[in-house]
Amino acid sequence: MALSIDHHIDNTDVGAFLEARERAAAIDGIELGAVHPQAPRPDGERDRFWQWVDDETPSTQIGSSLRRTALSCPLPGERVVAHADGPGRVVLERESDILVEFAGALTGIYTEGELGELRDEWR
Repeated sequence: MALSIDHHIDNTDVGAFLEARERAAAIDGIELGAVHPQAPRPDGERDRFWQWVDDETPSTQIGSSLRRTALSCPLPGERVVAHADGPGRVVLERESDILVEFAGALTGIYTEGELGELRDEWR
């Protein structure tokens, strides 16, 4: 994810974006506030990754930090797991709870007591 946002930033024409933003806001009569300058980006990919990981931007503010990603899990107790996906690529995913995912999916399929009988066969 950090490498993906890194490539996104490299390919973004910030000046063109800000101009388009101002034109769009003007159409709706919105007066925009000042744009705060960004901190300079470190030169190396590894340093940019750690800048992203260590970013202390509160999760309530716009930012692309690991902290914001981890805190975007909607339910208390959800966890983020990380796994390597090739050289220099780390993928963060929500850890799924199979019971939550499938609970109630077959409601009404079995008659009362039928599911219990099937479970008893497994014992």
